[in-house]
Amino acid sequence: MCTPAVLALLALADPGAQVATSSAALEVATSTQAVATATITPEFVKGEFAHAGVIRLVPQRSFIGVRVGALYQDEKFYLAVAPKADLMFLKGRLRLGLEVPINLEIYSLQAAADAGETSGGFDNAGRLRPGDYDEARDYVKFLRYLTYGKKEDNLFVNVGQLYSATLGHGQIMRRYAGNVDINQTRVGLEVDAYGDYGGFEFFLADVTRGTIFGALGFIKPLALFTDNEVARSFSIGASWATDQKAPYKLQRASPVGTSTLGAVLTTGDSALTPPLADTRALNIFGVDAELKVYRSSAVDLKTYADFSMMHGGGSGITVGVLGRFNFRTGDTVHLLRTRLELRTYEANFLPSYFDSIYEFQKYQFSPDLDNLTADYATKLAYIRNRTGPRRYGVYAEATYALPGWLVLAAVFETESQGEDQHLMLHAEIPWKYLQIFATYHQRNLSRPFTLQQNDLLYAGARLKVLPILFLNGRVQKTFAWDPAAFDDLGAYGEQLNFQVDAEFGFEL
Repeated sequence: MCTPAVLALLALADPGAQVATSSAALEVATSTQAVATATITPEFVKGEFAHAGVIRLVPQRSFIGVRVGALYQDEKFYLAVAPKADLMFLKGRLRLGLEVPINLEIYSLQAAADAGETSGGFDNAGRLRPGDYDEARDYVKFLRYLTYGKKEDNLFVNVGQLYSATLGHGQIMRRYAGNVDINQTRVGLEVDAYGDYGGFEFFLADVTRGTIFGALGFIKPLALFTDNEVARSFSIGASWATDQKAPYKLQRASPVGTSTLGAVLTTGDSALTPPLADTRALNIFGVDAELKVYRSSAVDLKTYADFSMMHGGGSGITVGVLGRFNFRTGDTVHLLRTRLELRTYEANFLPSYFDSIYEFQKYQFSPDLDNLTADYATKLAYIRNRTGPRRYGVYAEATYALPGWLVLAAVFETESQGEDQHLMLHAEIPWKYLQIFATYHQRNLSRPFTLQQNDLLYAGARLKVLPILFLNGRVQKTFAWDPAAFDDLGAYGEQLNFQVDAEFGFEL
């Protein structure tokens, strides 16, 4: 029988659990026989349970308050202040995050060096960080996220700047991240809707621009005629992703002196704006089919095949298997999600073209870290003009989760020419009082963990000290335009940013 003392202990052990009141407990106690004979089938857990690609921590509970701390970015120290709210409804299925980030300059290392004295670093103290609110579209950054459901639910909607996006099986777009340039904030839109007879996915990279987007539609033709679960799972689909203004060739000024190459022109007068480029429409089309070959209370196996083609470029074929596993030991569930793909594609094609660092590489594609030159190519020009034999490769992904305790994920892909390689590592600790996450990517894998070109790192931690006080730390290795690179010719360079702050407020 559940006494009040037992109920209190249960509430402390799991505050999110629904604990019966004493009257409800009495009702349960008087119907012991019915409970004993009932059989409860645990729900099979599917979907993405690792947040690989997220750039900031999201609190586990509703929170309203203000964040105050220090930010080191672009060789400057800032006072970072941000009123914020993280609100959760419908048992966490609907989430809303709002924040007004204000970064006030304290000290500039570059200004001190230019002035030749330490005090010169304070010349712009108190100034709002340039680039944060220069355009009307900058104000959309107030919306961190508005999310309903999760990926692979019947309905999933996400509007925000924190999460990466994948379209279908990922052969055209996989973990696209819009905010790898520290001076550009993009708020994207993602909508997935599935039903018994078909569904669709839609993605828009930036709600204020609308130049990068993708869509996928599929039908389950046999679902109209049979109740057989395997036959009903068979689906065929078509997809399309595009960058209507993909950079093809950077615009440069006339060469100066003996140089044969001019400086890259930018859209503004500072390093805060992206480079100018001649653009072309990039379109990638795909068709696919999938079939769920096995399903039980612990295992769910799905096979699929994709054919994708780049307009003006080559094509590729992928066959794969997605495995989802729930292993239960008593009240504990261990989750495992695996994906294995075999690929073959032409040299002038690239699987998962829209990836984690597309927003950087679309201007500056660097397949060889040992031979970087000032005359670098854009991604579209490099891939479309690449020659060589047909490539054969493999993609492998595995994610393990012990819900509420630990999430680990790893991805590796390679191909026969040794050029299109990728490594991703991800970890999460989602404890009640401590949250930690870290994600590392290297595209065009050559030397891991150099934190140079093609490397992307996001890491953060959040510690609950008091009911009204949280401490946060964040490290990011991203990219920013550097007009001084290659003797003032200009190029994207690495940016290592740090932030520590305290959040004052209360959980709801």
